[in-house]
Amino acid sequence: MTVAEDVKQAIQAFLVPELDAIKAQIAEVRGVQSQMSERLSEQAAQILAQRHESAEASARMETRLDGRMDRIESKIGAIESALGARIDHMEASFTARMDRVEDKIERQTDKLDRVIMLLSPQNRAVGG
Repeated sequence: MTVAEDVKQAIQAFLVPELDAIKAQIAEVRGVQSQMSERLSEQAAQILAQRHESAEASARMETRLDGRMDRIESKIGAIESALGARIDHMEASFTARMDRVEDKIERQTDKLDRVIMLLSPQNRAVGG
């Protein structure tokens, strides 16, 4: 063997184990990458499922809240209507009472006018 062949064999003897080690490391890295990719895919699927569940839960909550708001608005409308009717009734009642009070005041005023007429000196002289 020549020196060149000896050097070549020595280099190959040195490089082959190194290449094998590098190839093993690359294979290991690829395996880890593959596992990480699978885990990330699983996590992404879980996140999407949770997101979908959250959206559905949010939609259900919104529907329930809309129903509650409708019931509350309906109750408020009924209360407003009842209060409006009571206010109208009270106003009519008050107006009727005021009309009666005004009538009584007018009758009392008429009586006082007659009493004043009877007590006035001019009417005494004429009538007396």
